[in-house]
Amino acid sequence: MPAREEVQRNLLAVGVALAADLEKNCMDVQKFRISVGDRVLSVEDAAKKGVVETDYGTPEYIAAGYNGSQPYIVRWDDGCGSGWLGPAEIVMDEDAALKKFEELQKKLEEQLRKLEELQAKLLGDFDALSADQATPEKSSLTSSTTA
Repeated sequence: MPAREEVQRNLLAVGVALAADLEKNCMDVQKFRISVGDRVLSVEDAAKKGVVETDYGTPEYIAAGYNGSQPYIVRWDDGCGSGWLGPAEIVMDEDAALKKFEELQKKLEEQLRKLEELQAKLLGDFDALSADQATPEKSSLTSSTTA
């Protein structure tokens, strides 16, 4: 049966894992922005479609000193390049947005499953520790208050 110290270590590990998952979730939301390879439409002309070839608006580029106000270059379906475009000048194609959303949803569901497993393990360890420390007086007190 787990000792109190082991349950405390498990609690710390669960807390660290939760914090790491939360940070990863924040990064996944950042990935939902338009990026290289995404199909996009021109805001001015919805019939004008293309693929993002350059994206200098990622955190890495911004940290390196690139100006993120017009981060995109798009190769339009007619073969022409766009020049630098800002986020307000293009929108993600509906199918591409749906695909990205579904990928993010799968990742979040997997993280939720892992968190539920951690919670179940922690509660099991706590129950085992509680049962190990139960005395006849405590057991009768608990059973009389729950009856």
